[in-house]
Amino acid sequence: MEMPVSVASDRATSEELAESLLEGVVNEPMRAATKLLGAHGDGYWLRRLTGDQELAAGADHPLIDLSGRYPTVDWDGVGHLLKTPGWSGAHG
Repeated sequence: MEMPVSVASDRATSEELAESLLEGVVNEPMRAATKLLGAHGDGYWLRRLTGDQELAAGADHPLIDLSGRYPTVDWDGVGHLLKTPGWSGAHG
């Protein structure tokens, strides 16, 4: 029996991490963006969006919501964070 992959799991491959966020998502641009983030640097950005408290504080809420039936990426929050003066993706 295979155990479900936790979004925050460091043991998940980047593909497993992306797929865990895509369950139930039918929007093709959302699927493509999530897969792109999963493919970059062994899922660096998906892992960071999931676990980085500084990023969550900068957006005033978690950027990956794990509370619903399926985990979801808050792309509006990510966009807002990227437009914030003084924020740099190099932190963390």
